[in-house]
Amino acid sequence: MPGPGVVKVELEITLGADASGQSVLRAAGAELSRESHAPGSVRLTRDPERGLEHIDIEGVVSCTLRGDEVIFARGPVLGRQGIEGGRYELAPTKDAER
Repeated sequence: MPGPGVVKVELEITLGADASGQSVLRAAGAELSRESHAPGSVRLTRDPERGLEHIDIEGVVSCTLRGDEVIFARGPVLGRQGIEGGRYELAPTKDAER
């Protein structure tokens, strides 16, 4: 449970086999935006040597993962909702679905 003045923000991404996808942004449990992404618009790059995956959806998110750990994330979708840039602490994602 977030502390005083803290709002839980979630970005859920579902990837399709055809490089399509859907992203849903929620804040404090309320859905702020839902976007569908056309086939070919989602880039997923794997680097098995380093154990990394990179997901890029233009205008939505660019992130690098190692297993369920987020190494880097930039989310332009947050800016469109008025959430200012800066450093945000990521919640653990033990049971992230992929």
